[in-house]
Amino acid sequence: MAVSRGCLGIIKVKDAAATGAASQILRIRDYSVSESSEQLDASEIGDCTTTTVAGRKTTTININGWYDTSSGANQSDMTNANDVYAVIYPAGTGTGKPYLATPTGGANIQERVISGGTDNIVEVSWTMTVNGAVTEGTAT
Repeated sequence: MAVSRGCLGIIKVKDAAATGAASQILRIRDYSVSESSEQLDASEIGDCTTTTVAGRKTTTININGWYDTSSGANQSDMTNANDVYAVIYPAGTGTGKPYLATPTGGANIQERVISGGTDNIVEVSWTMTVNGAVTEGTAT
């Protein structure tokens, strides 16, 4: 079984309305991509147990990192209510490496949280809902 070390991951984003290539977001600590579906009740009169069928799918991306306002960190497109195109490379970039990409419509940033305290580094987290299905592929 092939495994990947999480420390090799790279996330690239760009404003969905912008042209050009996506840029790597720096200072990222971790991420998750969660795919789920609604459960629709398909039970009938006389059924003694619930029967469900899968409904609409939803994909959510969560990204956590260190808050960095410098232009080199590329966190400027990651503002609340902005649509971004995102590509996640779980095992780094390069030929043959897997990736997950949002569709042309991108993902809508639903929430940005900046937090800090006297005993830690200021952190930032983003929650995004993908506008469509995530594509899984291999870099060429």
